Amino acid sequence: SIEHQTLQAIHQKASTISYISIERIQVELSKIFTSKHAQMGIEYIENTSLSNYLPGKFNTHSWTGFYSEDRQVGWAYFCLVNESDLSLLSAYRCSNKDKLFTKSILGAYESLLNGMPPIDLLRYDLSMLKTACQFAEWQNKVLPSSFDDLADRKSTLPIQHINELAISGRDLMEWSSKKRGAWIKQTLDTAILAVLNGEANNDKQQLKEWFHAFHDEG
Repeated sequence: SIEHQTLQAIHQKASTISYISIERIQVELSKIFTSKHAQMGIEYIENTSLSNYLPGKFNTHSWTGFYSEDRQVGWAYFCLVNESDLSLLSAYRCSNKDKLFTKSILGAYESLLNGMPPIDLLRYDLSMLKTACQFAEWQNKVLPSSFDDLADRKSTLPIQHINELAISGRDLMEWSSKKRGAWIKQTLDTAILAVLNGEANNDKQQLKEWFHAFHDEG
């Protein structure tokens, strides 16, 4: 804890934080996000009025129960607390890796709240799914599925990674007279859905038959 006199001094000098580089502030916030008492640190930021001079809202109550040793999880959660505002990562000069991680984890979180369709179970790994479940817990959301349920569902998918699809863009080019274009990715995406939904087995010959049927209908 911080002594009362120290808190008062910080409050009086809060506006001077604008003279500190945003990169240094990012490092210090990362330390708070990964501490054992992150909520207390957030509360100090608000109670000393430092939050008035920093990008984003800190909302102490949203950090109840939060704990992670991963700074990226902390920054992603900070964005979620701010209504998934990814621009905060640029404001604090976070890396492109931080931005990609946050975009993925918030996507997993939104999908989780909407029931997590098979395509998203395929897209997100177990670590992402677990973190998304933690976000929901910290946000006091009632989930349709637990992490264990999601892990069980994921384990029963006919493929565990997009790269496991038995056909490729080269196959589609061989089976079609069309020129290379956006239709290849669109068809592969549709093929993945067909496999996940049980409309076709992940077998090259069967997917070839599916492709011709799909191509003829298209």
